[in-house]
Amino acid sequence: MKKLLGILLAGLTGIGIAVAAELQQFQAGPRLIDGTQLNLLVSEVNNLTGNGTPGAVTGTTGAFSGAVSIGGAITSTGTAASSGITCATYYQVGTQAFVDATFFVATRAFRVVAISQVHSVANGGALTIQVTKDTGTAAPGAGTDLLTAAFDLNATANTVQVGALVATAGVTTLAAGNRLAVDYSTTTTSLQGNSITACMAPL
Repeated sequence: MKKLLGILLAGLTGIGIAVAAELQQFQAGPRLIDGTQLNLLVSEVNNLTGNGTPGAVTGTTGAFSGAVSIGGAITSTGTAASSGITCATYYQVGTQAFVDATFFVATRAFRVVAISQVHSVANGGALTIQVTKDTGTAAPGAGTDLLTAAFDLNATANTVQVGALVATAGVTTLAAGNRLAVDYSTTTTSLQGNSITACMAPL
């Protein structure tokens, strides 16, 4: 009886050792996952590479060092610290009669985005000034009007006028070599301190 019991105990011990070895191998080696787990894993990887729904990583911030490789599209909203806007100013000094003149030459493609005007002393008579885009060999002020209405140079002094830009497609776009010029409607008289600033965004 004792001999039989010893044989049974030895057998159980052997089985226990084998089972423990199998469990250890399962924990340390490759493991099978079901379809649901696999789908979750693929979704998370896609989120990180930009191929899936970004909600899983929304709000995540971090610092990176070394090379970083990111797949998928990256978009950004908001105002950039540097917009690349270029502004040019025409300024009239004194009270002598002024004629149409060029005040900016484009060295690359731009789009005019804003034009404003102010003067320190009104003209004392009817007078307006238009800003034009001149191309080719056009004389200063002989090109295309950029404002729907010219600035009134007999308006109240020291009051900024903000111009309304022409909405026709392509009119406010400058190519390299195009110029901005002022076009007076008639001869100046008492006008002083006439200043016009045009701002342009690079294309």
